[in-house]
Amino acid sequence: MLITTSFASVFTGTGLAIAKFFFPNSSPVLHREVVYQGDLQRTPSGFILTLPNSELYTLRPKSNTSVNFKSLSNGLVLVKGNLTKEKFVIEASEITSLDSSPQITPPIPSNPPDPISSPSSSELPRLYPSLDWQTTQKRVLIFTSGKRKIEQEGVYLESAQISAFPQDFINYYLGEFKDRGFKETLNSVDPEGITITYAKDDLFLTFGTKNIYQGKADQKQLTGYKAFIEHN
Repeated sequence: MLITTSFASVFTGTGLAIAKFFFPNSSPVLHREVVYQGDLQRTPSGFILTLPNSELYTLRPKSNTSVNFKSLSNGLVLVKGNLTKEKFVIEASEITSLDSSPQITPPIPSNPPDPISSPSSSELPRLYPSLDWQTTQKRVLIFTSGKRKIEQEGVYLESAQISAFPQDFINYYLGEFKDRGFKETLNSVDPEGITITYAKDDLFLTFGTKNIYQGKADQKQLTGYKAFIEHN
């Protein structure tokens, strides 16, 4: 009995080691349990967990979890759950906030600024007012429309760095473009940030966020964000 138990323990340990080697970001059979600390971001397509090494995991609620995803907010969290057969997907059973202080949304000025300067500015929403827009440049931009890439001269705006993910900024433009009849042509999330493009007739506008990191390799940490907007 002792020999059988010891053999089973060795086999199990070896099996887990092999599974981690061949499936570092997924678990097709064992659905092994993981506990990760990282930065939680609410995106238009769901929740993303960014680890200190810049890996991005999509979070899904486990079938028997008590986690209320609707109540989650952006910030540093500890996630416990199980990997799935899909790469970079975690079925979360517990999510614990590690932020020591609540996030504060800057007040919206009583007199919002004029729309972004554009030949078709009447079609564009007003520039989101609750960020400090430090950079305004004219440059050649590339927009995505379906399978086409369109290169045109346009305007690029970038905000000052902020510590909290600007979810209200994302929600503002998603709502504005939907109300104005724009069509989404690109929605991308990667370790560098979020990029979303909308188009209407010959007008293209891309907005999103850039993740700001400090350090290198294992010491690389997410320290903030910058919002950006560009249009032809």
